[in-house]
Amino acid sequence: MDLENLNDTGIYHDFVNELHFKGHTVTVVSASEKRKGGKTKLIKSNGIDVLKVRINDITKTSFIKKGVNTLLIEKFYSKAIKKYLSDRAYDLIIYTTPPITFNNLISNLKKKYNAKTYLLLKDIFPQNAIDLELFKKNSPIYQLFRRKEKKLYKISDYIGGMSKANIDYIKNHNKISAKTQIIRNAMYEQDFVIAEEERKQLIEKIGIDPSKKIFLYGGNLGIPQGVDYIKAVMSRFHEIENSQLLIIGNGTHYNDIKSHAEKLNNKDIKVLSILPKNEYDKVIALSDIGLIFLDHRFTIPNYPSRLTSLLNAGKPILAATDKNSDIKDDIILNGSGLWNESNNIDEFIQNANMMLKSEDFEKFKENAYQLYNKEFRIEKNIDKLLEMVAN
Repeated sequence: MDLENLNDTGIYHDFVNELHFKGHTVTVVSASEKRKGGKTKLIKSNGIDVLKVRINDITKTSFIKKGVNTLLIEKFYSKAIKKYLSDRAYDLIIYTTPPITFNNLISNLKKKYNAKTYLLLKDIFPQNAIDLELFKKNSPIYQLFRRKEKKLYKISDYIGGMSKANIDYIKNHNKISAKTQIIRNAMYEQDFVIAEEERKQLIEKIGIDPSKKIFLYGGNLGIPQGVDYIKAVMSRFHEIENSQLLIIGNGTHYNDIKSHAEKLNNKDIKVLSILPKNEYDKVIALSDIGLIFLDHRFTIPNYPSRLTSLLNAGKPILAATDKNSDIKDDIILNGSGLWNESNNIDEFIQNANMMLKSEDFEKFKENAYQLYNKEFRIEKNIDKLLEMVAN
């Protein structure tokens, strides 16, 4: 994650800023990829010290290189921390997955500072790679990463998972001695209101028909999102009445999705590359229904962070995921949207049409915002975290 500019917003930016706002002295250590011209340096951002660490490329590179370079991150971090932060002391060390390769570094820092350790569980690896058949369970690479995963859990005093299913999964598959709690992909509230003139300009720029409902998917376009399923939805999108599909993102399969849209030649399907966040937020404001996609093969309970902004904006959610993600339970039980398993196209089409025709469409919108307000405010989540650590 790039945390060089903490004036930006995002789940990690807001997390760090809220800790700082509550009066804690915070130092951030974050990666700076070689391909982006990254350099190791200590800077100040929004009143917070940020140590940027130059690492080898782990995005937009081959799977093999990503694996090797991920293993090397710990070495680069250790060297940078020793050089720039050796004279400091810390009470709490917070780290996230991915990656899971920091166990030696965290263990050493824990001993050096006599500090408590808190893992923010954002990914359950290497099982997610097994689910997607990226490598086999009996392979040496799996065994290596699995050992590192177990060690990371073992040295953690606290673990915050994105949902109940996240916590339950790691408890059922590991010996967990850490105290656990649910810490959401939380953010500060944003005002998703778009001025009429901006609305007109954006509609013209993208080529949207203002008389039709907009289904929006924004984010990564790769294997975890179930690319074949997304393409199948695109192929049958004409069956959803008076609607448009807007896909905005990047990733390993962006070109595949873009090419499929061109072959379909459906004027109601637009595929755009990633937009600056302020512009993308205006697109969220413009849209009517937010989409969540996950590959149906997952046995781990993923919980996409893009849900947070959609709920904050009061957008009903139409989710097509594996059956193990409890994102479906949260949106259905809170009346914020509809769900189907992401190997069933018929049900997706039915849910889309049902949501559009529902007399409760406005209620879906209201409930979406209420779910954000109840669970996904960063202020409430940081309060929970600090309360656990204090006790």
